[in-house]
Amino acid sequence: MIDQVDFYTGFEGEGEVRFICQSDEKKYSISIWEGYFFDIMNALLSNLKELNIKPTGIVYCYQTQTGWYDESPWLLEDLDITSNYFELILKNAGFDEKREGILAAIIELLNYARVNNLCVYIDYD
Repeated sequence: MIDQVDFYTGFEGEGEVRFICQSDEKKYSISIWEGYFFDIMNALLSNLKELNIKPTGIVYCYQTQTGWYDESPWLLEDLDITSNYFELILKNAGFDEKREGILAAIIELLNYARVNNLCVYIDYD
């Protein structure tokens, strides 16, 4: 797993969303330009509505602008559900290579955290 993945460079001065997972030995992070993140979350929200699935967890927080909007860093709970959401949208959205890369990196981080019993935080600037 790569320690730091950057999907933010080139957008300095604009909003940044970071997924952070830290063990005793290492810190892993994914930096994402908020525009990419918002595209992914909007597609996910739309997909859940089409499937008549009530948004929970990260999608609910995005929809209501709570969670990382209120406090940052924010502990991401329900890593299983979050990973499933991102896997669903990766399969269904037909994103470009950049957004697919972002989703793959997030899913990898979430799975690593689950397997190693680590916490994941979202930090929003």
